[in-house]
Amino acid sequence: MRVLIYKRTHKGDPDQSGWFGHNGCMGKVRRFDFQAVIGIGGIGAEPAKEGIAGRINWIGTGAHAESHLINGGPVIIFKHFRLFEKSGKELNSMAPKLAGRFYSQNAPRYIFSDSPELTDVERKEIESILKMAQRAIPSKRYSKPRESRICPPEGRTRSSRANRDTCVR
Repeated sequence: MRVLIYKRTHKGDPDQSGWFGHNGCMGKVRRFDFQAVIGIGGIGAEPAKEGIAGRINWIGTGAHAESHLINGGPVIIFKHFRLFEKSGKELNSMAPKLAGRFYSQNAPRYIFSDSPELTDVERKEIESILKMAQRAIPSKRYSKPRESRICPPEGRTRSSRANRDTCVR
């Protein structure tokens, strides 16, 4: 299974529904081929302010790309999804070698589990993290936000002018 591991700077994408990319985060990276994602908090000022610094923030397995594109990439949903945010385990305690790779000088923003740079120990740490999502519930199905409304039958009106002006016949 190919896993995307990336550093996050803020909360909110994915959201509680398990929609990765609905706010445009990791744009074109979401187009790459992967079956699971591990989001970890970076260690800079913004992730520290958000309370996610150095923590495992979320895990999704069984990735499925929806057809709706945002910021150059599809919205991704998962067969199993866990959102930890502030309550996530510290990466350094659960996966010290992986933490060393991501929190060292000139560290990557993201890496895939099949990268030749990773050691066998780091790959085992990734597998251990993924187990935390084995029994998690699936993402909710993503549905594209409606951009227009169907007009009411002739002779009936909507309660506001804005609703009448945006409907489609």
